[in-house]
Amino acid sequence: MLDDPEMLTAVTAINKEIASLAPVLNNATIVDGVSVQSSKPEVPVRAMVKRAEGMWYVFAVAMRPGEARATFTVPNLPAGAAIEVIGEGRNLKPSGPREFEDAFGSYGVHLYRMPTAK
Repeated sequence: MLDDPEMLTAVTAINKEIASLAPVLNNATIVDGVSVQSSKPEVPVRAMVKRAEGMWYVFAVAMRPGEARATFTVPNLPAGAAIEVIGEGRNLKPSGPREFEDAFGSYGVHLYRMPTAK
């Protein structure tokens, strides 16, 4: 598998991302730190929240094939907070009080970083 240059590049990138997030991933999951509503019940989106260095990290995945839009409610999201989509070079703005939205493709994965409320 790693004899394939394209596969090696992809696996190397994933490994680097996991290693950079290890301090976050090793922290406890915040119970009730996020709720998610998918625009399509047949494409549920699941998420978990971790906290590290004054930031919330939301790890989200579409659990089935198909496209859906997910609305995330994060109780500790400060109003107007910038939400970074890690590794994708884009930022989201809250779509409502304590909420933000994003699009998911089949089995899509997005990682978000945002400040915690004080």
